[in-house]
Amino acid sequence: MRDCPTHAMKPHEWDTRHPAIAVHWSSSRNISMEESVSGKAKTRPAKGEGFPQILHDRSRAAGTELHKLLVSLSTGTLAIYFLSLTGEAKPPLTHNQKIAAVTSLLCVASSATFGIISMYADVRRYYFWASALQSVDKEERRAFYRRRNIWTARDRLLAPAMGLLFMLGMLSSLVYGTLRIIGK
Repeated sequence: MRDCPTHAMKPHEWDTRHPAIAVHWSSSRNISMEESVSGKAKTRPAKGEGFPQILHDRSRAAGTELHKLLVSLSTGTLAIYFLSLTGEAKPPLTHNQKIAAVTSLLCVASSATFGIISMYADVRRYYFWASALQSVDKEERRAFYRRRNIWTARDRLLAPAMGLLFMLGMLSSLVYGTLRIIGK
């Protein structure tokens, strides 16, 4: 998804410089590849056709993954921490063990939250991108591209933070386990 060559291109370059997009557009409009690449064919794909439809499909797929991720993470995280923190611990948890467990819980919960928001950002980005490609009005298209860029920026911040928080949560879990084993 992030390796897409069109990601680094300006919106006005998509229909003329990238052959894969020209193929998608030309196949839906019976336009030759040469016409698409030369810029002679300036028609926009209709709803349900061409590259914008691919973006809508990606948006739907990302939304489905978001739902699966939400259910899986919430169930798994609740189960693990419910079992480890509500059961009677013998010997009782020390102050350091409680701090490590709570730190791990907060990091993993924040990581899950950032992951869900990041997936939502993908959904919105693809929606606005597809809508911009389908828009005929130039001003409306610019507004769609601005919204797409905002969601892209959010995703670029949230995805690395999600990974970092997940690693910190796992390290905190390791510290908790080690403290539990050595009894401090």
